[in-house]
Amino acid sequence: MSHTIRRPLPRVLLAAVVATLALAFVSAARADASTQLINAGLRQVSHVDYAMEVLADGSNRVVLRPSNPANFRQQWDKEPFGTIGFRFRNAATNTCLITASAAAANDVLRVGSCSTATVQNRNLWQVHNPVKFNGAGQPVSVQTGQAPLANFNTSPSGLLVLHPHDLAASFGPMAEYYGM
Repeated sequence: MSHTIRRPLPRVLLAAVVATLALAFVSAARADASTQLINAGLRQVSHVDYAMEVLADGSNRVVLRPSNPANFRQQWDKEPFGTIGFRFRNAATNTCLITASAAAANDVLRVGSCSTATVQNRNLWQVHNPVKFNGAGQPVSVQTGQAPLANFNTSPSGLLVLHPHDLAASFGPMAEYYGM
């Protein structure tokens, strides 16, 4: 005589609901991990939030634009990379903030490969705090020691130009971003 074990329908249904809720929670947690990188100095001066955004023109350049939390080109995931630093991965392009292979004056901040095997440490960043206790940080390239700085006087497009981090830090909150 063979016995078959039958589980009551409510237990199976309850297990399915729990599994669905668990998946929804994991997806929501992943979505909440993204943040905007808001320029601290422009917030103080203009009282408007300007966020890092990857241009949609295929150039892979990064600019500052008025904040739009619904714009995935302004959403970034901060990914720890051992004790070296962090990668900042863009939600829309699945690419990371990156510097050129050699530090050069007035390089424009771009996005590129997130693979350190491909680009060595050019996509790795450390966070410095030129202005203490304001909750913001300055991204500094691990490989080149450069930091992005926007100058709307010389670049009305809002392009972020890389400078030696000490020079950028001398601009205080203009070189810092919330979300670091």
